Amino acid sequence: MVCDRTRLIMRSIWHVAPLLRDGTLVQVLADLPTPSADILALYLATAHVPRRIRGLVNHLAAGLGARIETGTGVGVGY
Repeated sequence: MVCDRTRLIMRSIWHVAPLLRDGTLVQVLADLPTPSADILALYLATAHVPRRIRGLVNHLAAGLGARIETGTGVGVGY
C-alpha cells in the first residue's frame, strides 16, 4: 500500500480495506504475498461460554467481517 507517495506499508486487508475504498491508500506490488494475520480469542473451555465472551467474539467477527471483501469470511467457533 502507498500513502501520500512517500512510504510503503504492508498491512492486513481487514486493516486497510476502508482506506483502499476511499482512495487514501493505493495498492502496489499486488503479486507480493502478505503474511496471514489471524485473530484468535482464547478463553477457558467450559460447558457454557459466558454471554459476555460470546458477545465480544460475535462483535469482533461482525466488525471484521464487514471490513473484509475477499470472500474468505470470518470464522467464529465456540
